[in-house]
Amino acid sequence: MKINYKNKPALTLLELLITLFIISIIISLSVVVYDVSWAKSRNSQRVSDIIRVQNALESYHLQEGKYPDTLTFGEVLIGESTSSPITYLAALPNNPTPRTDGDCTDQEYQYSTSTNAYGDDNFFIEFCVGNDMDQIEKGINCATSQGIVHGACNSIAITYTLTYTAGAGGSIIGISPQTVNSGEDGSEVLASPDTGYSFVNWSDGSATNPRTDTNVTGNISVTANFADNGQNVWLGTTNNDWGTATNWSRGTVPTATDGYITTFNASSPNCTVDTSNRVANAIDFTNYTNTITFTFQLLIYGNVTLGAGMHSSGTALFGTIASGILTSNGYTGLYNFRFYGTSQTYTLADNWTVVNLWFSGTTASTINEFTIYVTGSLTSNTASDTSGTTNIIMNGTGTLSSSTYNCHLMLNLTINTTGTITMGTSFAYKSATFIYITGTVIVPSNSTFYIIGTLTLDLSGITWNHISSIIGNSLTVTLLSDLNMKGNLTLAGSNVTYTINGLYNVNVGGNLTLTALTLVYVTGTATIVLNGTGTWSHTGAGYSYVRSNLIINTGGTITLGANVYYYERTFTYIAGTVDTTTNDSTLNVGRSATGATLNLNGLTLNNLYLSTTSGTISLASGLVIGGLFSNI
Repeated sequence: MKINYKNKPALTLLELLITLFIISIIISLSVVVYDVSWAKSRNSQRVSDIIRVQNALESYHLQEGKYPDTLTFGEVLIGESTSSPITYLAALPNNPTPRTDGDCTDQEYQYSTSTNAYGDDNFFIEFCVGNDMDQIEKGINCATSQGIVHGACNSIAITYTLTYTAGAGGSIIGISPQTVNSGEDGSEVLASPDTGYSFVNWSDGSATNPRTDTNVTGNISVTANFADNGQNVWLGTTNNDWGTATNWSRGTVPTATDGYITTFNASSPNCTVDTSNRVANAIDFTNYTNTITFTFQLLIYGNVTLGAGMHSSGTALFGTIASGILTSNGYTGLYNFRFYGTSQTYTLADNWTVVNLWFSGTTASTINEFTIYVTGSLTSNTASDTSGTTNIIMNGTGTLSSSTYNCHLMLNLTINTTGTITMGTSFAYKSATFIYITGTVIVPSNSTFYIIGTLTLDLSGITWNHISSIIGNSLTVTLLSDLNMKGNLTLAGSNVTYTINGLYNVNVGGNLTLTALTLVYVTGTATIVLNGTGTWSHTGAGYSYVRSNLIINTGGTITLGANVYYYERTFTYIAGTVDTTTNDSTLNVGRSATGATLNLNGLTLNNLYLSTTSGTISLASGLVIGGLFSNI
């Protein structure tokens, strides 16, 4: 049969265009699906690559003891042995191409390493994925030995873990473990020994307690080690006498070397340190609620721990003679507390409050941390150079004194009281900061304030009687206010410079005496003001030179010694009577190349020697000389 197609309708142009459009959409969608599928495949490959490299690097670190310094992707990862190196990856994978999936740029995987001060090292591989994946966000990521994190490697806040554990016999007070960002500080932890134990050290060898790890650049895991000291508990079963052996749980009276902690627990009765002076290795009143009476002295050779609920009475000295940690637990009832020992280190675990504080025989010892509040007297007795970071605040009524000028206190000291502080005949202060805030300070006419070393003084509220240096000791003073004395300033030594700095005055109401066995220099930015009645004199076989600004401004009489030396700064006369003839006085000016400036209008000099060779003597006013004038 013959089919006739002449009557079959053909596709119109519109239908043909629609058909072609549909076909093109299908092809485009197919291409997009194809591209997305391949992009996801590439991103999966990248994650797989990175994980393979991470594993290979950990194997490398395990065998080689480090991560490789560099990686070349596409090449073999091989160990550093020259004889039989290990192959860890036959070929380090390259970043699949095209690499511009999503927002990624066209670059290879980036590798770097770092090592901290503890020897801990890490690696960093920066890579990019174009879409979110399981636990990995799209965009730039960084792989390290600790896992994969989102973001560029140089922006990662690397954290480390600080773990503090306690060995048998103690506990850790503070946060453990701690998570700390690289380069930051951890928080303080304290290795706290149980009763009958004492802290020895940390497993990394450090004996610092409490401990704060600073500038952390690696994981730290340490254990606090404690030693079992045992206890000798006060039972008081026979009487209340410390010296009765049957009153103690071990049947022996405590000694300095028995290794026991002399312990007063909650059930311990009253005790009296009676019949003679006593000692103990360490003492613990933490849970004690009754009364210990100090009829005789009690000295401790280790840690001293008071109890908040304890009571004490008696005026005999109680104190510490050997290095230890001192804990008050808030007890404020001690009448006399004494530091006694040579080259010892005492560490306060908290603030202390005592009535009277004594330093006796504490040569070259240090007292660190916190503050001691003294409500009565402070005495530095047969002691020398008691230093440290502990602050002392006198906030009551009492006496501040040293038994001799060689008994130096070197702790920061503040007077801040509503009571009255009376200065002793001597008070020697060295190389620390002494501040007066408020309160009445009585300075007797026979009192001398000895200053030694490098000091900071803020004492404008106190008018001292005499202030003196000590022969053989240098002196550098920084003034935070005027330094006032109604008596004498005496500076003596041999080949020594006394420097007084600060834009303040040293007001001298009596004599200014410079004693030189060879050479003594008085210099600095402070101004010495002679504002009373006294003598400016030089004594000794050597020479003493004033190189500080000097002012005479007095309602009294200043007598010049036979030979006084003034160099380099400005000497000003403002007011007062100046006697230059009694001692046939000679003012020696100049000497150094910097010369000096004289502003002495109204003052008649006896003899004047200009002893500069190359410097300039500047006159700020007229100069009247009644005797000899010489240029030598």
